Amino acid sequence: MEHFHKSPDSEVLANVETLFISISVTTFLYMDIPHLAAFYRHYAGPADKIEGESFSIDDDMYKIVQHEPLRVYTGTASWNGSFLYVDWKIVLAFTGGNAIGIANISITGSAVSGIKVHENAVESNLKQMTFVLGGKSPAIVFKDADLDRALERRVEHDVTMPAQAGTSARPSFRDYLPKPDFPRLKHLSSCDAHTWGDLRIKEPFVADWMSLANGLISAPYQGITTDGVVQKGLFKLAGVNDDHGAPVQAMIDAVNNILLCASEQERRLICHDLDALQWRQWMNPEIYVFKNGVRLEEISDALAEKIHALMRASLSPSGYQRAIGCMKVNAFLGRLVNGRGVLNRDSYNFVLYGEMPPRRDRPWGWQLYGHHLCLNCTVLNTQMVLSPVFMGAEPNVIDDGGSDDGLLLFDTQEARGLALMQSLPQDLQCRIRVYDNLEDPNMPEWRFHRADQRHLGGAFQDNRVIPYEGVPVVEFPTWAQSAVENIIRISLDILPEKSLDQRMREILQHWSKTFFSWIGSFSDVDAFYYKIHSPVIMIEFDHHTGLFLTNKEALPFHIHTLIRTPNGNDYGKEYIRQYNEQAASRA
Repeated sequence: MEHFHKSPDSEVLANVETLFISISVTTFLYMDIPHLAAFYRHYAGPADKIEGESFSIDDDMYKIVQHEPLRVYTGTASWNGSFLYVDWKIVLAFTGGNAIGIANISITGSAVSGIKVHENAVESNLKQMTFVLGGKSPAIVFKDADLDRALERRVEHDVTMPAQAGTSARPSFRDYLPKPDFPRLKHLSSCDAHTWGDLRIKEPFVADWMSLANGLISAPYQGITTDGVVQKGLFKLAGVNDDHGAPVQAMIDAVNNILLCASEQERRLICHDLDALQWRQWMNPEIYVFKNGVRLEEISDALAEKIHALMRASLSPSGYQRAIGCMKVNAFLGRLVNGRGVLNRDSYNFVLYGEMPPRRDRPWGWQLYGHHLCLNCTVLNTQMVLSPVFMGAEPNVIDDGGSDDGLLLFDTQEARGLALMQSLPQDLQCRIRVYDNLEDPNMPEWRFHRADQRHLGGAFQDNRVIPYEGVPVVEFPTWAQSAVENIIRISLDILPEKSLDQRMREILQHWSKTFFSWIGSFSDVDAFYYKIHSPVIMIEFDHHTGLFLTNKEALPFHIHTLIRTPNGNDYGKEYIRQYNEQAASRA
């Protein structure tokens, strides 16, 4: 049976298994595959010897033969050994002449995972489910145990089944909580957003950065490119009768409610022209510099709720929860460092762009920006562009025992990216990994910035030249290409479902020019950066050093994620250009 692990099909199965449960490829190839092959071979013997006929033979009566399965076989197939546990049940069912049916699906995972699954079930059709929630694989060692042997077996378990080992080996943000005399916290407890911004803008680095930002913002918009030249013909404005999935009427209704609720002065602050430079002044730090629109903490609860209603109408349910998660974590950070006046759930500005009230047949958009959350949404007919998008968190988990305890952000993008990189052939890993270290001495000056660190598509970078890096994904194995597609979909699932499907079709049209790159190491405890980049999409994921926390090296609990639409269609600019061109031709 030893030859089975050498089969190309075995390698495909092994890569799929490790991608989803983190079992090592070696363990699957040399343990699970031979076991499965032996199991199928063993039960192939009795499969043709069960006649399935039930009748009495000596009663001189007319006989009717009734074919029956040998027995009904039931079993549970656990997530942590998918192929192994499923095949154990399938083989026995086939041998006995049974068909395969699924009676129930149970969900195993953290309480946060359970809540997400429950929300999705409620929002669909109230599927019946059972939950087994909580920690995985606790290790209980009794006083009379052989400690050396217990440790040996525990390590053996964690090596063969790392997905069940949890994240205990990863650093905790609580090891990096600042003391009251930490320089970053000076004056923080007594400041609000305005006074804190006034203090920070006086720092030489921030002053120079904002001076550079003003120059970048005032430059005519072109869009992110790989070489300074915009590729034409990538984005086509939909026709009036085309359905591209944007929930435009719900969004328009939500905007109208905002305008009705806002005072006259608030409406003047909120509403800007479609081509206003303010749209490009969003920024993700907590430093309050560009004071556009209204700030959620400075308006009535009623108006703030109307703005949240627009977010709910524009985003997918999971997208809205991710955005709210960024706000909640920002407030959690404010509690951790005693900076509630600067870091809170409402530290965000809201702006509308275009003619108001909005109409279905005219382009318009909205923007929300602040610490670790910046959303830019443009709508025309049923076509929408949701970019630039910045989402981040420091830390990326809430663990204070309150109502949001267990909230965890960006874990799926992180885990899927890491699992993909760990599973790829070594030669591909070497080509994808463009720098060995997150702050690598071989990096050119443009590749690292003190504030943005490795990510390239941050605030004020609307016209940046960003070359492709890494390897075209078409050179990946088929299963790995599917994994990249899955990472893209997960990153973009802030979009409503139909809009997401339309966006994925657009991205897949340029699959041959889609690149995947990596910076840093890729063990289970490492911080890292990855980028997915094509003519029509750029997604970045980056672990950062501490800002309010004290870690001087990048660690996995401070995360920045970005979404950009290169070649001129951030903010829906290319759609707006085509709309204006068509309108001018009709005039």
